[in-house]
Amino acid sequence: RHIYYMFTGLEGHNAIVPYIWTSVICSIAAFFILLIPRLRRHPVLLNVGCALTFVGVYIEKGIGLVIPGLTPDALGEIYEYVPTLTELGVTAGIFGLGGLIFTFGVKASLPLLEKFRGEPSAAVPPPAAGLAAPGAAHAKP
Repeated sequence: RHIYYMFTGLEGHNAIVPYIWTSVICSIAAFFILLIPRLRRHPVLLNVGCALTFVGVYIEKGIGLVIPGLTPDALGEIYEYVPTLTELGVTAGIFGLGGLIFTFGVKASLPLLEKFRGEPSAAVPPPAAGLAAPGAAHAKP
C-alpha cells in the first residue's frame, strides 16, 4: 500500500505523487548524464548531473521515505501532506547556511591547497643560483 500511495495514490489521495515522479525523473536523468563519459566531461552537464542527483535523493528521502511510511496510519486512515510555506522556508534557510559554510571553507582552504601542492607563492622568492640545496647546509665539509 505504501508504494502504491507513493507512485499512484490511494483512494483519491495523491498529493505526493508529483514529488516522487519528479525524484525518479531527476535520478534517471542524473544517472545517464554521469554514466556517459562524453556528457560528464562537459563541466556544465557535470554540474547539472550532480544537482539532479542531489534533488532526486533529497525529495525521495525527505518525502518518499517518511510520509509513505506513516500513511496509511495504524487505523488505515490516509492523511494528505503538502509542505507548507514555513517548511519550504526552513529548508531554503538550511541550504543557504550550508552554502555559506561551504563558501567560507573553500575560501579558507585554497591558500593551504596552494602551499601543499608546492606551487610557488609570491611571498617566497625562488632560491638564487649557486646556493646549496636545502639539505646540503647540514653536511660536514
